[in-house]
Amino acid sequence: MVYDLKFDLGEEVNLLAYKLDMGCMYAPALHHIADFQQSIAEFPNIAPGADFNGHDN
Repeated sequence: MVYDLKFDLGEEVNLLAYKLDMGCMYAPALHHIADFQQSIAEFPNIAPGADFNGHDN
C-alpha cells in the first residue's frame, strides 16, 4: 500500500487502489520483496524458543 502522508495524514486512501498513476511504485517494492524472500531462503527465521548457534554459511 502506498499513502500520501502530506495530504492524507490518516492514511485512509491507498493510492495504488485509487490512483492508477502510482503503478511506478510496484517495481521498487517488488525488488525489495524479492531481496527479502531470497534472504529468508538463505537465512531462515529462528523458531520461537529455539537456540541460535549461528547460520551454517
